[in-house]
Amino acid sequence: KNGAVALSAESQEGRHRRRLARWEAEPGTFEMGVLPQVMNVLEREHIRRDLASDDAFFGFLVERTSDSGAARNFRDALRLYERTRYQEAREKLFASLKADPQFWPASLFLALVAKGTGDFAEAQRRLAEAHSLCPRPSSTEAVILEAADALVFEDHKRQGEALTKALALFPDSGYLLYRLALLYRLEDRPEKAIPLAKKLIRQGWRPDFSPTWELLAHCQLQADQAKDALETCSEGQQRFPTRYRHWLYAAFAYHRLGEESQARATLEEALRKYLDYSTAPRLTAYQFGQYWASLLRWEEKRRELWQQVLAEAERLLKEDPNDSEALQAKGDALTALGKPQEALAVLSTLAQSEGAGAYTFIGLARTHAALGNRKKAQQALAQAEKLWREGSEVARGTLAYNIAAAWAVMGEREKATLWLSRSKELYGFDRLDLRLDPDFDPLRQAGLLRQFETPR
Repeated sequence: KNGAVALSAESQEGRHRRRLARWEAEPGTFEMGVLPQVMNVLEREHIRRDLASDDAFFGFLVERTSDSGAARNFRDALRLYERTRYQEAREKLFASLKADPQFWPASLFLALVAKGTGDFAEAQRRLAEAHSLCPRPSSTEAVILEAADALVFEDHKRQGEALTKALALFPDSGYLLYRLALLYRLEDRPEKAIPLAKKLIRQGWRPDFSPTWELLAHCQLQADQAKDALETCSEGQQRFPTRYRHWLYAAFAYHRLGEESQARATLEEALRKYLDYSTAPRLTAYQFGQYWASLLRWEEKRRELWQQVLAEAERLLKEDPNDSEALQAKGDALTALGKPQEALAVLSTLAQSEGAGAYTFIGLARTHAALGNRKKAQQALAQAEKLWREGSEVARGTLAYNIAAAWAVMGEREKATLWLSRSKELYGFDRLDLRLDPDFDPLRQAGLLRQFETPR
């Protein structure tokens, strides 16, 4: 009680032993001075072991902090992130950073959460923050940061190289294996992704992680295995009744098999689940919904969803008349609903505002094309192309795809083909886009899409 105390904490796993910390307490200072530090080290080590036993990659990341509160919130955030409960994961990651403002893996996963929710600008900000918190990374840390960079900036080649290096460092990491399988899907290489997804399922990795089954079903659709995709979706529907993608991919599978009434009924269920259980705003849900309906060539449903986009956009504009996202949605909906003159007033004003983005000019081009103003449509698309080249727009591969679609609708086959090439080089697109997207009918009918099919 009154003597000096020397204390060390060690961790032993099998034959491997390592020292975690060492303390020396002067007489009478143990309880108030050293004991809280001891408890912090022990709790953090318990969390590290918990994560490392699950995935060595996560165990390495949590070691980047010495604060047990930061480690605890990071562990909880990872479990929420893997269940795509992004908002809750985000809150935990912020709590982790608050406990340890230098804990760069929390910033890294904030970037991945933002990417997963489509907030590309936030993803870039958080990624830059992670780099600033880790200015002199070790070789392992550098590989991890490189993989995240490539993911956020949609650079498939860099991501593949970084993931291969990361898997060499953490060969049993289910998370990294899943990311690699997902990359293969984005590269339209389902024949490489399918075995990895099946391996993860067979090994029991994350049995409550729905995206593994979703990835497998999507890849089976890419590989023309519609019946196999239906079986995967059926299991997914039973395991994860609130996850809309199992119904969405089943709808596409029925469509590929020519069972249109079943495809439409299944899409209705996918839309219901998306609206009921997704955290996405209703405007986003309706926008995605109309696109899915277009892939099924279900024009009646697509028009109905465009009307809902318009109604939701107008509701948002009553709350904030300067809401640029709502203005964009209103203009796009008016064009799709056959009211291009009304759309022109909305989109022209938006295009003249400071910081107008490329998608505003794409929407404006479609509106001018609907009015027969071909030259003005070309000028608007040229502005979208300029913004793409400047690199100020995020998700440049996805943007290139949408520029290509606008050129295709205008019948500009050569330009549409060129921009599709850029999209595939940067981001990739899968055979569902090539086979189903009606915007590319002019290229499809001319046989110009075959050049984008990945050789098997």
